[in-house]
Amino acid sequence: MPKTAPRHPAPPRRVVAVKPATVRSVMPELNDRIQFTLDILRRQDFEILGRLSFLTIERPNGQRESMDFRKTGPMVGQARSANLVLLVEQWNGIPPHVETSEQMCPACLAKCDICEGKGTKVCDGAWCGGLGYRAEPTGKKECLMCNGTKVKTCDACQGSGKRSTGLAGGERYDDTRVPPQQRCTSCKGRKRVNKEVAVTPADFGSRSIGPMIAVGPVVRFTIAPQEPQRPTLTYDVRADINGDYMLLLLESSAVPCAAYLIGGIPTRVNR
Repeated sequence: MPKTAPRHPAPPRRVVAVKPATVRSVMPELNDRIQFTLDILRRQDFEILGRLSFLTIERPNGQRESMDFRKTGPMVGQARSANLVLLVEQWNGIPPHVETSEQMCPACLAKCDICEGKGTKVCDGAWCGGLGYRAEPTGKKECLMCNGTKVKTCDACQGSGKRSTGLAGGERYDDTRVPPQQRCTSCKGRKRVNKEVAVTPADFGSRSIGPMIAVGPVVRFTIAPQEPQRPTLTYDVRADINGDYMLLLLESSAVPCAAYLIGGIPTRVNR
C-alpha cells in the first residue's frame, strides 16, 4: 500500500514559520484544525519535505486545474506526530502566467551568431548544401529552398541579421565567465517579448469562509525536494473520516499571509 509518510525524510532543521495574525472566529471545526496546525508549527514537530510545486483543485464539473508555483512555492513539512502535511512558510501568492510572443526581445538583440549578421546563410536544403541544386542520385534537380542562389534566409534571425541572446546587453553565452552572466531583465532570459498575466486564487474558484479565503477541494499536490537528486513527491488527497476534502485556506487576500492545508488524507503515490 502507498505510504503517507515520506520515504526519504529530510534531516530536521529549524524553520521559522509565518507568524499568523490572530485567527478570528471561523467555523469551530476549522478553527480547531488551524489551531492544531499552529501548535505543530510552534513545537517544530515536523520534517521538511521540500517546496510546493503544483497544487491541483477540482471544479464542481469535475475539471481539474493546477496552480504552478515553479520554484517559488512555500516549503511543506510532514508532521511527526500526525498524518498531516503543512505549509511552514508564508503564502506569497501564485507566480504570474507568462504569455510569450514570437517577437525577439529588443533589449538583448545582438548580431546573429549563425549568419554573422548577414541575414542569409549557405543553403542547407537536402541534397543541396550550397550547390544551388539538388544533387540526387537520379540526377540534378532544382533546389526549391535557394532557387539556385546557393544561399537562403537565416532561420535563426529570420533575415534580420540580429537575434536576442537572453543575456544582459545582448552578450553571447560564455560558460567560462565568473561570475555567471546576467539574464536580460526585460525578457528574463526567454529571448522573446513576453507579457506577465497575474494569477490569483479567484482564478481557481476561491470563496470566503468567515474571514478566510478557501480554495479547493485539493485533490493532488506535488513537492520538489530540496535535494535535486531526489524524485518529486506526488500526493493524492482523499476525503477524511468526516467526508471533508483538503482545502487551501488563506488568512488574507494580501500577500504575504499565513496559509494552511486543512482536511483530507494525503497519500503518496510515487516512490
